[in-house]
Amino acid sequence: MTKKNDLALLNTLRAIAAWMVCLFHASFLLKEYYPFTYDVLSWGQEGVYVFFIISGVVLPWSMDQSNYQWRFAGKFMLKRMLRLYPPFLISVVICAFGFYGLKGMLAPEGLTKMWHSITFAAPFLGTKWVNDIYWTLFVEFQFYLYLALIFPFFISKKVWVRTAALVFTLALSFLSKSFEPKVVKVTLLFHLPVFTMGYYVYLYLKGRIKAPEFWMGLLLSTLVCLYLTGILHGLKWRIVSTALVTALVIIFVKKGNKWLDQLGEISYSFYLTHWFVISTCNHFFYHDMRSPLGSVLFFLLIQVGSIALAKLFYQAVEKPSLQWTKMVRYTTDPPKV
Repeated sequence: MTKKNDLALLNTLRAIAAWMVCLFHASFLLKEYYPFTYDVLSWGQEGVYVFFIISGVVLPWSMDQSNYQWRFAGKFMLKRMLRLYPPFLISVVICAFGFYGLKGMLAPEGLTKMWHSITFAAPFLGTKWVNDIYWTLFVEFQFYLYLALIFPFFISKKVWVRTAALVFTLALSFLSKSFEPKVVKVTLLFHLPVFTMGYYVYLYLKGRIKAPEFWMGLLLSTLVCLYLTGILHGLKWRIVSTALVTALVIIFVKKGNKWLDQLGEISYSFYLTHWFVISTCNHFFYHDMRSPLGSVLFFLLIQVGSIALAKLFYQAVEKPSLQWTKMVRYTTDPPKV
């Protein structure tokens, strides 16, 4: 039987993940005067994998609660698009304005980058994203498509069907070897073992599998993740360790932090808009604050500004998007998690 507080930690983890990324992106401000901080804050880029683990837990959990079937795949994708795409689209425009200004944003180069970003075509056309974090949303959308297809196999009452789904999913991830290094990280194949780790957390907490099957699935997913991301693609052990620690924390820690929970509520807005604050502040204040004390104050200013903008963005953009999502029904609405 699933306990009510099994997912109580997730908002805290969402806040930590978004803030990790923000701290990493702002770390260049401290690097000149405090070079040791960059090595520490560079861990922040792995916050993406905290989000991926959470997605691997939360999405199938909601599908389970709604008695998802293949015939609901279209509505499932529509719900996910309404939840994530409108805020993403608005953030593309905001970030483009922050980078280029109105004149530059409407120039051919600016329009091209915006178009390639909103269509997720940037990595395949050799164009830069308007905001570098957008590749992670492209991976999330790929995961939604795959989850809509594979979900019924993972929740089968037959052990051999669930095991076959796991083996098939992990085997697919080895196809990432066929992609060029500059493209492979934006493919779902590269990240499948991470999502699978989260998926096994869901299966265990939901009571669909027993402990031995959970540990087997988690171990196998971890080993494949270590080999593919750490050894084959040369990214060492940061990704796999971040993902594994996150999975275990969700299993064993059942209480979050009240303040971080509040930030977790707006974590998607925080994630989407923090780079606009960094780039804007950098443009106007960087040269005036190039000193040991100034760099620290500037760094702190960005954290406060990013949270403030995220709150505004949540109320104006993300919250309405959440309401649109609730209008799409297949059986019963998923619970809020």
